[in-house]
Amino acid sequence: PLLHPPPSHLPPPPFPPPTPSPLRWRKRNPDTPVIPLRTGRKKQSAETRATAKLKRAANKQKSLDFQANIDAINEARNKLAMEVAEKHGVKVDVVLRQLMSKSSFKATRKVNLFNAKIHFLCKKAKQSKLFLGFCSSVHTDEFVVGEALGWKEAKQRALDDPTFQNLTKLEEFALQAGLLADREKKQTGTRATNNAARADANFTLAMLAEEIVALAMRTGMMGFGIFSRGHIHDKTVPTQIQSMGTLDFCKEVLNISAQDLALKFELWCVARERGEFLLNSSSNL
Repeated sequence: PLLHPPPSHLPPPPFPPPTPSPLRWRKRNPDTPVIPLRTGRKKQSAETRATAKLKRAANKQKSLDFQANIDAINEARNKLAMEVAEKHGVKVDVVLRQLMSKSSFKATRKVNLFNAKIHFLCKKAKQSKLFLGFCSSVHTDEFVVGEALGWKEAKQRALDDPTFQNLTKLEEFALQAGLLADREKKQTGTRATNNAARADANFTLAMLAEEIVALAMRTGMMGFGIFSRGHIHDKTVPTQIQSMGTLDFCKEVLNISAQDLALKFELWCVARERGEFLLNSSSNL
């Protein structure tokens, strides 16, 4: 043991280097359910491929007919918009924006037993371990493992299958609990790869950008957002969204461009994840 304490003028011992963390968001959150990647279907027989080809042709024709009807509606809408614009002395784009400025967000549909039955059949075909863990007490006959079920076919099977006609309260609860668990996994589960996380982030931010623009047009409420990756190995990039040019606030009031603010925010997020906190962090960014 030391007889005397070390001199106070000596520098403090250095902090230990940060512990390296896994590269993927999924690995850094092992307790969170993982959203599985989409995989290709198994090789099919010649008869199955021939049937699928006929079905695709029929579906394509239906899609073409539907699109033709949509085009006719759009043509009539554009013609009416031109008449309204000419009548009120405004541009056609203004009329179309006012016409289409509505939210794409929808209320979450409540879980009911019939939807839980349909969801169970589709999930059992794909053999989802997370979902079937809740519904192991429910069994169906004449079921082909790996079979791909469409919504209409699953709906009809849920109506016709006698297994679903006299379910106990426990089985009904298990079906609905499984549906809730799968919904929660889709909402808050981690993406399996960094590329999947980047695609999810890009799609979601694009939707948010459209929503805040539409909100400003509907209500006059303005705002902006700055988003960044949270780890050095993430593949997402700093993103800014705005409505009504509100990112000018950064330059005119904060005296910093939105791009520079986004980069500083990214540095702060990455440093915080690594545990690198500084006493005067703003001057070191």
